[in-house]
Amino acid sequence: MWPVTSTLLWVITTLLTSPEPRLLLETFCARARPMGWWGPIRQKSATQRTDCDPGATQVHGLKKIGKGFLIAAIGASSVMSYIVGISNLYFGRFLLGAVQLMAMIILGFFFWRLFSAYVITLIASEEASHITVEEETSLSEQLGLRKVVGFSLAVLAIVLLADLMFFSVGQGRWLILCAALLAGVLGWRLSR
Repeated sequence: MWPVTSTLLWVITTLLTSPEPRLLLETFCARARPMGWWGPIRQKSATQRTDCDPGATQVHGLKKIGKGFLIAAIGASSVMSYIVGISNLYFGRFLLGAVQLMAMIILGFFFWRLFSAYVITLIASEEASHITVEEETSLSEQLGLRKVVGFSLAVLAIVLLADLMFFSVGQGRWLILCAALLAGVLGWRLSR
């Protein structure tokens, strides 16, 4: 109900208030080069800049949006693989759980690598020129990704240890113990 009410109020407010001055919009568009459909405003700001082609900017913006959706899908798939993998381990489906946790690790690695580079491309070129190599590499740390992965691995270690103590029998116990220790050590190192 709230999204419908919010959208309705937003549309009514937009229609009842006067638009922003055109000069302000052109200045914003020339400085920020926003993605999306800016039409005549983008064309006017492009004529003021010699390095801006409105058609190329539009296509480039759509590619950035598509890449952002792809990175978000990779991250969501990693989280879903983690949740389902832990659940399968809990219910004794070890092979399926291990495969899903491996998928989580692989997808998480790709998300981690792609996300930082993608966020840097969203920064204006003037700001990007001031970013140092240390700032670029620590972006994932600034966003807390390192600690999230560390915490996830620690939870995995706890679930594996609980499984080892209460549900596992036979030779597979050594494999579960090794996986729990590996997840625990990696989680501890990433959380520091």
